[in-house]
Amino acid sequence: MRHGFVAHLQACVAALLVACVSSLVLAGGAAAETYKVHETAEFVAAVAKANANSSANTIVLAAGTYGPEKTVTFTNTSGPLTIEGPSGSPSEKLEAAKLDGGAVVPNPSEFFVVDAGVSVTFKDVEITHGGGSGDVPTIEDLGSLGIESSIISGNTGDGVLVQRGATATVRNSTVSDGFDFGLVNEGTASFFNSTVAFNKNGGLESKGTLNLTNTIVAENTGSGDCTGKATTSDHSLDSDGSCGVGALSKTNPLLQTSPLNDGGSTTVHSLKPGSPAIGAGDPATCTTTDQRGAPRANPCSIGADEYSSVAPAIRVPAEITTPATGPSGAVVNYTASATSVNDVIRSFSCTPESGTTFAVGTTTVTCTAVDGHENKATASFKVTVVSCTANAYCVSFTPNNIEGSFKEPKALAVDPSGDTFVADSGHDRVLEFNSARAYLRQFGSEGTGEGQFKGIGGLATNKEGDVYVSDIGNGRVEEFSPTGAYLESFGSKGTFSGELWEPTGIAIDSSGNVWVRSTYGVLVQEFSSTGSYISGFGTAGWLGFTAGERGGLAISAGNLYVPGLTSVQEFSTLGELIRTFDEGGAPHGIASDPTSGNLYVTEPAKDRVQEFSAAGSAITTFGSAGSGAGQLSDPLGVAVASSGTVYVADTGNLRIEEWLF
Repeated sequence: MRHGFVAHLQACVAALLVACVSSLVLAGGAAAETYKVHETAEFVAAVAKANANSSANTIVLAAGTYGPEKTVTFTNTSGPLTIEGPSGSPSEKLEAAKLDGGAVVPNPSEFFVVDAGVSVTFKDVEITHGGGSGDVPTIEDLGSLGIESSIISGNTGDGVLVQRGATATVRNSTVSDGFDFGLVNEGTASFFNSTVAFNKNGGLESKGTLNLTNTIVAENTGSGDCTGKATTSDHSLDSDGSCGVGALSKTNPLLQTSPLNDGGSTTVHSLKPGSPAIGAGDPATCTTTDQRGAPRANPCSIGADEYSSVAPAIRVPAEITTPATGPSGAVVNYTASATSVNDVIRSFSCTPESGTTFAVGTTTVTCTAVDGHENKATASFKVTVVSCTANAYCVSFTPNNIEGSFKEPKALAVDPSGDTFVADSGHDRVLEFNSARAYLRQFGSEGTGEGQFKGIGGLATNKEGDVYVSDIGNGRVEEFSPTGAYLESFGSKGTFSGELWEPTGIAIDSSGNVWVRSTYGVLVQEFSSTGSYISGFGTAGWLGFTAGERGGLAISAGNLYVPGLTSVQEFSTLGELIRTFDEGGAPHGIASDPTSGNLYVTEPAKDRVQEFSAAGSAITTFGSAGSGAGQLSDPLGVAVASSGTVYVADTGNLRIEEWLF
């Protein structure tokens, strides 16, 4: 009889030892303990402490590998012990807590021994490289052993030996890929929604009581799936007919042949599409979740893995249109992703890849995702590369659904690197795009705290790339780093010098000083780069200023340009009126070309943009009313890059238009 005599003798000796030790244990005074460990020495020490503490104990393992050099024996007969690793979501991979018996000496030796009268449960762990030839098991169970949401795999000896009088309960777990039997049972072994598969010498050898509930025993070689039929079987499956499971006897469960991390922290042999185990469990006895932590269906799948037929969800950009940067087209960067509710994404790719050169014309990008249950999904979008010509409309862009759509894009700024910042005032946020119109990041939210806004009136960047934002409702200017980190704010809500009432336009002069336009009070004010008030000019009624006007502010050749209700006014930095132009244009936004000094002025009422020289001479007009390419609806903000590219906030059409000049 395999293991029989020796096992019986061991059980008797262990029982006598337990009885002797138990008589020496003092009642009372012990408290439940939890030991958190991160390395092997801590684990071994925690076991020793748990053995000495007569109450319930829990050892919590951080992710990583634990390799004791001696057999670990559990001896506490007074309180149960739980050894648990990290648990996780079925839709993400986590590193496991791996208990590795490869270093145990002498070799071969048992990796773990559960003494008689002792209760130990392993949960969310991987147990591997234990035991050895000559019938040396990985886990020798003389007491009460629990295996939950774990995998016993790749062991040299039997995965588990349940001695006479002992019990083992295996729930939502996998016993697989061992070089000997998965489990040898001479006591009572009960399996619930578990998988015993691909063991080389056999799956289950049972001379005791074997209970199989919603369990797969399959693809085991050597002695086959079972040596000794199950005592009871409820909605279980075997692949060679040796376990006596009934209707699903001699049935291929269609398992993945290798254990893979398909979610959670431990590996599992996932079910393939079409597996007869899918939905074949007993609803009355199905476990709540599977080994990975995924919720069970009703009826559940048989085995450790709960099959899901839900395909991955793929998120792709809206259609991208971008100008060619050379004869071969343009390098286009985009962001696409795939997610799954109860599965990990095993593979995800898009063709052509982000960052490759797209030829002039329209190219379809196709993205494909496959999850752990081989469910496949595809999604596509179009990239159009246009050959833009000078002095003409080129393209328009939006957040491409990556960060939602615009809601009142009304102010713009371009930093020295060519990145474009868009004040999405309706969402109280600023979005940053690179020169290829790819979304980079955003910052800001609605509120009164640091880095928050209550409506955005204007944007400007300095030579270092810092971003200044006029915060309308909070009466202040906030400064952010080039990556959107809040730095400081200045100004306070009011109508006196150094105070701001509904600030809108903002501009930076060559010295780095910040000029801000207010709607009421002192209408144009100068602050240092650190926010100290320097000077100001203009009040309602002064030189044609009207209280309540909102608009932009620009600096060119050292002078200030202020759009009014009916014209643009040019001032010296001392507040001296130099000239007025764009009479009757109802201007709003204004920006200066950093190279030529020319001024671009938006006229929302006429759905157009006009270009003027710094002296106020009209040069060209572009845009017309509508929603088509090159058309505008209520354009408010405008900005000019050093390359001469003009960006227009096409507010009514919820987009940014780009023109080349």
